[in-house]
Amino acid sequence: RHRSGYDYDGDGFTELPELKNQTVGFRSYLKTSTYSKLGFEYHNISEYRRGGDQINRPPHEAWVAEQTDHSINGGGLKFDLFSKDYMEEAAELYEKLIRTEPNNADLWQRLGFSLQKQKKYAEAVRAYMQADILRPDHIWTLKHLAQCHKRMHAYEQALEYFRKVEEMQPDNLNLLLQIGQCLATLRLYDKALSYFFKVEYLEKAPENAQRAIGWCYFMTGEYKKALNFYQKLLHSASPQTNDYLNAGHVYTALKNIPQAIECYRKAEKQCSTHEEFIKLYLADKEALIEQHIPAETIYLMPDLL
Repeated sequence: RHRSGYDYDGDGFTELPELKNQTVGFRSYLKTSTYSKLGFEYHNISEYRRGGDQINRPPHEAWVAEQTDHSINGGGLKFDLFSKDYMEEAAELYEKLIRTEPNNADLWQRLGFSLQKQKKYAEAVRAYMQADILRPDHIWTLKHLAQCHKRMHAYEQALEYFRKVEEMQPDNLNLLLQIGQCLATLRLYDKALSYFFKVEYLEKAPENAQRAIGWCYFMTGEYKKALNFYQKLLHSASPQTNDYLNAGHVYTALKNIPQAIECYRKAEKQCSTHEEFIKLYLADKEALIEQHIPAETIYLMPDLL
């Protein structure tokens, strides 16, 4: 805030002093592990006031001078450590602390995190919502609200919070991937693809984006495009079980049964047991039926391996 001195009656002496105020600060954190984070903050308050006459000259040269000039620096450093095995006890402790400090947003955040790690997502959301009321649109809170809603399969609500974070971090590739995953789950494949393609273009290791793109193309019946991406994955340094499995699905949809069997066999080899492969394979049964693959083909395929 800046304001010039004001001399109402023109006698050379100010009725209102010259004013220069400034307040700046920031708060951030560094996530040092899954269960710990280092938080730090800094703020500065500067104020200059000068009244009297001849305010452009040093105060000792004026007839009357009223002046204050100060700069206050402050900051803080904290380290939060959560124990993987004592999240229930941590939640109980934070609940007790909140009774004495109900308007402490940090405590509500920590309570939410403790509950989230116990997979009590609905309770965690309530704690995070209270933190958001006390400290609106804090990026850490928004991210965890989105993650909890995603875990509860509330994808539309998850998207609402992910997109708020996207406004603050438009180039966060992990965030863009999660937004795409929510959109794909809601069957908004065209919108999902726009996110996945951005991640694939910017990411140094784009395999996860390529898997997502391949699946979106498979679910929209664009099998040749899907196959192009799965081929990239199968020729990468370390293809995953699901890469062979999904490539098998695409070949099945294309009615190329020999190639489908070959991919399914490679997927089975990466499983510890045949039963594990069957479980993975049948988890995609509804998707295969949606692609008009006959049920008898779906159930007979494992017998051909």
